[in-house]
Amino acid sequence: MITRLDIENFRGFRRLVVEDLGRVNLIVGRNDCGKTSLAAAAVASISAEGMILAAAGLATRDGEEFDPKMVGDFENFWRPMFHGGDADRGARVGDVRIRATESGMFAMGSPSWSVAITDPKRTLTLHQGVPDVPLERRPDVLWTGAIADLRRGFRTAFERLVRDGREGMALDAVRAWNAGIERIELLGANVLVRLSGHPRPLPIAVLGDGSRRGIDLAVKLGAVNDALIGIDEIDAGLHHTTFRPLWAWLRRVAADRNHQVFATAHSDECVLAACRAFQEAGDDGLRVIRIDRTADGGHDAKVFHVDRALEMLENDAEIR
Repeated sequence: MITRLDIENFRGFRRLVVEDLGRVNLIVGRNDCGKTSLAAAAVASISAEGMILAAAGLATRDGEEFDPKMVGDFENFWRPMFHGGDADRGARVGDVRIRATESGMFAMGSPSWSVAITDPKRTLTLHQGVPDVPLERRPDVLWTGAIADLRRGFRTAFERLVRDGREGMALDAVRAWNAGIERIELLGANVLVRLSGHPRPLPIAVLGDGSRRGIDLAVKLGAVNDALIGIDEIDAGLHHTTFRPLWAWLRRVAADRNHQVFATAHSDECVLAACRAFQEAGDDGLRVIRIDRTADGGHDAKVFHVDRALEMLENDAEIR
C-alpha cells in the first residue's frame, strides 16, 4: 500500500509530497486545484503501465472512447503529463519517471519523438506511441472516470466475477442504489440488465448515468484483488441518497479485496457519507485529502483522519 506520494513536475504539480495515506483516500478541493491529477499520480506511481493508464484516463475524461492511436498523439496525450508542458525536463511520481524527446523530423514535416518511462524494474520506451517491448497486463491497477466506460475492461471483469462465483457481491452493491436491477447479462458486445417487472433483458442504456456508473464500479472493483484504483468524480451522476450505501460497499470491498482507492469528489454530502460509513464501522482506513493552490503557484495538501474531517463537516466548516 502506498503511504506517501512524492510528485515532481507531473501535470500541474511543480512539487508536492503527500504523506499518511490510507486504504481509501478521498481527494477534495476547489475547481481546477489538482484533484484528478493527484488521483492519476497515485495510479502512475505503480509502474510504467500505470503511467500509461493514468495518461489514458486523463485524455478521456469527457467520456470519449479510448483509442490506442491516442498514445501516438504526443501533443494531446503526453505533453499534458509534464508540468508546464516541459517534456524535456521530465516528470516523476514516486520511483516512476517519464521523459520525452524529439528525435528529428519526418519527411512530411511532423516531429519524430520518443517517451521513456522508467520504473524500478525496467525502462519502457515508446516511439511515436509504439512500445519497444510488449506491455504487461496489470490487473492490479485500474482507473475509472466520471462517465461509465462499459467497453474498456468490463467484459473481462464480469466474466471473471461469474467464473469466481462473485457475481452476487456485485449485484448486492448495484441494488443498494437501484433495487430494481435483478441481473446483469452479456450478449455479444452488449451489456443487458434484467429489471423487476420486465419479462426480458434490456440494454443497459435504459438506465440512468448513476446506475451505469454503479454497475461499472461494482463489477471492476469486485473482479480483482490487491489493486490500486483511481476513481475520478465518484459522486458524478449519483443522487445524494446513494452516497451512504456506496461508501459502505466501497469500504467493505476495499478491505475484503485488499484494494487501495484514490477517489475525487465535489460534494460535501459525499464526503460526509464517506466519513460516517467508516466511523460507524470503526474503520480508520479513510483519509480525506484537501488540496489547494498556494500563492506562489504551487500546491498544498492536508490529510485528515475520519474523526477530524467529520467534526469539521458537522460544524459546517470547510475541510481545509
